[in-house]
Amino acid sequence: LAFFDPAAHPGRAVVERGLQVAKDPTRPALLANLGSGGVNYGSPIWTHLHFDLSPAPLRNARFRTVADIAALPLATASVDVVLCVGQVLNLVTGDLAIAEIGRVLREGGLSIIEFESTASLEFVGTPLSQAARTTVQTFFNHRPVTITAFRPEEVERVANAAGLSVISRTSFHIVSALLLRIGRRPEFAARFAVLDALFSLIPPLRLRGCKYVLTARKPS
Repeated sequence: LAFFDPAAHPGRAVVERGLQVAKDPTRPALLANLGSGGVNYGSPIWTHLHFDLSPAPLRNARFRTVADIAALPLATASVDVVLCVGQVLNLVTGDLAIAEIGRVLREGGLSIIEFESTASLEFVGTPLSQAARTTVQTFFNHRPVTITAFRPEEVERVANAAGLSVISRTSFHIVSALLLRIGRRPEFAARFAVLDALFSLIPPLRLRGCKYVLTARKPS
């Protein structure tokens, strides 16, 4: 599951499309960005709450809190949208984090959850491809890290238990995952992320990228 994310993160467009779905021009909205790193994702209309374990990435964020996303300092049913993207879910106890997302999200609210997937083409033909969750070595911004990767069905199961209903699924780094499977270096594989738009049109490959994104609502 090793890959390198270029500065133009291909997941950004996925997140921004999700935020467009969440917009309600008739009311103010409160957005909680978990493990945000200070990134706003082009959402100036939101009251944007940034949460991270380290204060350094949040220094330019207006509303910021250093907190564990498994124990958010937020009231129950107080947030309109929750973002949990990047490798955040893979670096924490996923069940606890998703349960906390379900707790703080109001009825009708939207969550966007991104994670490293064991359904990735990188794992085709290996026992990891069927693992509900497993520890793997990967790379992030040139640095090796150890994370927990999840089978998408496992994350959906946990999300459903937290009171969330999945409304869309997508993935990216599809071509990169295939190149990694045949032994190409992460830096080389990441260059082909631009081809994901084409490969996502092929049904058997559409959800086989390294990165998987679930968009879910908390039913009213």
